[in-house]
Amino acid sequence: MAGIALQNERGALSVAEKRGRELGLKDGREQGLKGGREQGLKDGREQGLKDGREQGLKDGREQGLKDGQQKALRFALEGLCTVLGIELTQERMRHLDSLDADGLSALFAHLQERRAWPLGA
Repeated sequence: MAGIALQNERGALSVAEKRGRELGLKDGREQGLKGGREQGLKDGREQGLKDGREQGLKDGREQGLKDGQQKALRFALEGLCTVLGIELTQERMRHLDSLDADGLSALFAHLQERRAWPLGA
């Protein structure tokens, strides 16, 4: 009888060990998934911030160059008008304010060529 009891104990122990391994694997998988998700979110956030910073700097430089070009063109236009004796009325100043760099360049070319403010502008 002692042999059978020992065999039963060993069998029960074997079943318990197998069940323990299964539970451990399940718990390990769940912890691994949770840890992986958390690490993935952290890495994704960090990469997103890095990419966002780089894109922001690029966009900022481009916008700064565009703004600088527009200001320089406007300054040149005002100087050209002064030299040509063209009065910059409030209406003309508002018109200058409404133009982008291409519009300012076109107006500058017109003033250089015709030496007069365009009609209707």
